[in-house]
Amino acid sequence: MPLKLTANSAAAKKKLAKLEAGLSPQVTDPIMEKVAWRTYATLVAKTPKGYTGQTRRNWGVFKRPQGGYLVTNKPGKVMLFLEKGTKAHGPKTAKALYIPLNRKAALGGWNPSLVPGVDYILRKSVKGIKKMLIVAKQRPVTAMWRNAAMRKHVQSLLSG
Repeated sequence: MPLKLTANSAAAKKKLAKLEAGLSPQVTDPIMEKVAWRTYATLVAKTPKGYTGQTRRNWGVFKRPQGGYLVTNKPGKVMLFLEKGTKAHGPKTAKALYIPLNRKAALGGWNPSLVPGVDYILRKSVKGIKKMLIVAKQRPVTAMWRNAAMRKHVQSLLSG
């Protein structure tokens, strides 16, 4: 619901016109973009590297057609597993779980040149991943950054 303000004095009308122009999407978009990139940098820094570093590289900032920015980690399920965690589990159809121990084994999958115990291990079950809540912890911080940036912008419009 848009805010409707009226003013009686010429000075107040001038400030309201300046405020209305300063709150247009074209003016506020760069402010929100800075907040999005700051959030991006924080999320990348908090995301563990793992074997490949790919989960960190998958973060991106995208401009939404309806306005605003989306900071997301696509594609894949790895970030979802890190965020929400997993339960203890075993293999569904295989006899054992293949767990890579280095980048070569993680990216290439199993092949005969890999050395068991050095490049990979096989397990009947795993404990699971403890949830990290990286995104959940960042949401209120980003909201605080957004509110502070907009408050500063509005104050500059009203004082200048």
